[in-house]
Amino acid sequence: MQNGLASYSQQRYELRITAFQTNTIVNITVLGGIFKQNLTSSAGTTISVALPESVENRGSLTFSNSVHVTSNKPINILSLNHRFRSAETSIVYPLDNLGTTYYLITPKQGSTGSYKAFSVIASKEDTSVDIYLKGVVEFKGLKYPANSVLTVRLAAFEGIQLLSSDDLSGSKVKSEKPVAVLSGHTCAIKNTQCSHVFEQLMPVDLWGKSFYVAPFSFQTKSDIVFIVAAGNTEVSYDLGTNERSISMVDGQVQEIEMPGETLSITASSPIQVMSFNTGGTVRRFNYNPSIMNILDTGSYCSSYYIYGQRDIDNYAIIIAKNVSVNGITFGGLRLKNPVWQQIHGTDYMWLQYYFGTSFISNMVQHPTDSFGLQSIGVGVQFSYGSPGSCIK
Repeated sequence: MQNGLASYSQQRYELRITAFQTNTIVNITVLGGIFKQNLTSSAGTTISVALPESVENRGSLTFSNSVHVTSNKPINILSLNHRFRSAETSIVYPLDNLGTTYYLITPKQGSTGSYKAFSVIASKEDTSVDIYLKGVVEFKGLKYPANSVLTVRLAAFEGIQLLSSDDLSGSKVKSEKPVAVLSGHTCAIKNTQCSHVFEQLMPVDLWGKSFYVAPFSFQTKSDIVFIVAAGNTEVSYDLGTNERSISMVDGQVQEIEMPGETLSITASSPIQVMSFNTGGTVRRFNYNPSIMNILDTGSYCSSYYIYGQRDIDNYAIIIAKNVSVNGITFGGLRLKNPVWQQIHGTDYMWLQYYFGTSFISNMVQHPTDSFGLQSIGVGVQFSYGSPGSCIK
């Protein structure tokens, strides 16, 4: 997706690919023939693959330079979209996880010359896509106002990127066949300087009803949690010890400020939850915004891969039941001096666990029990956030 301004330097687009089994053969192709690489990986090994600068799309357009990755055995993928002081990561989900209905989340505030942004990419079949817009979008010389529908037909693995000055949160993407959807902002800003933020979204049929969101110890202001409903839904949430409820309708977006307290959310129907790290100051340096999906408790796994980034402080956020905390290992070792905190009114605890400043992948697991995991990091004018990559 479009990252910041064209003048931003030090472009770097990477895939971090982790294999689970020996002799895993991975093929990476940028459609249109501009890039192709084949590699063989062993179990537990993470390989970084640098992509050409031409994979970035700028402006509202259709594109055919999507990156297609196949393998003979299961793998995990993390993507990195980097420019100078404007970078973000996202888990790349397999085609089996794609769906036909999505709702966008685009943080409101950005720097001058930046836009709310999203991309839709067709899967293995061509498909018609209807986009029910909450804000104005211009595409191919036409202006589509708020509350209009933009319809486009995409060939297999073809995509469309759309930019807007308006908030597009709550806009619905509906397709005939499964698609991938990425949503965010070319350069979102809140407390510090702006940064590109994006996530690959989960389709509605993979949403959940129960969520826990833990605060970041280094945030001295407030982060923001977005909740999106796909229909009439009763949502209750506890912020610390304060209980509230709200009735939501299709496409409604609720924003909740998190000033350093744990957030518990339950809903009568599946919802989408995303955390927006608004940026801040830690140890006299500023870090920029990022966003990440929050997994519902029904999607927790017993084993994950987590990725650290180079030259920044990397943390794991672990959310587990009280009876499970002592069995969780990090990189095959017991957690070192963990400081678990109870989530009020529940049998869950949470932990912020520091794991260094290196480009590294680690396996985090429990022998029997499922738990939640997020990967976050902060550095000088940089931050990232992604859910842990589940090992099925």
